[in-house]
Amino acid sequence: MADHAPISIRIDSDPVHLCVVRSAVETAASRFGLPQHDCDRLVLAVDEAMTNIIRHGYGGRDDRSIWVTLSRLARNGQTGIEVVIDDETEQIDTGLIKAKPLVPANPDEITPGGLGVGIIEQSVDHHAYQRRTDATGLRLTLQKFASPPPTNDGGPSKTSLSAKA
Repeated sequence: MADHAPISIRIDSDPVHLCVVRSAVETAASRFGLPQHDCDRLVLAVDEAMTNIIRHGYGGRDDRSIWVTLSRLARNGQTGIEVVIDDETEQIDTGLIKAKPLVPANPDEITPGGLGVGIIEQSVDHHAYQRRTDATGLRLTLQKFASPPPTNDGGPSKTSLSAKA
């Protein structure tokens, strides 16, 4: 597999621009060999992450920068993609970024929102939050590798969101 230069995108934090990133991620992941169900999961994770940056990190401001870098990956014969999302939000303790249970043990604990981090974790093979060392802000690295195609043996045809692919 030939080396490819990473694809770099900079957008303003206006939600109207998220469609550009979603399209770029889906196209790159597909071109890098991921099947559609993996592309869909990755696009969902990226969209959740960027929405969190805009809503929580930038407080809804639509004039701040977000950078997205897409790179091809290969591991043990598997093809994949790495998505790095950089922002200029306030630096926080990355240990405070925790997933809320997608299905709480107690139905009385169900509240709207707060599921984005859990969706990200369940949608990719690897994720890591880091403080940026070259600037203010955070960096989120997501990696997704091609999973085997769904089986048609009478079992489930898609990997459930609660099962890590």
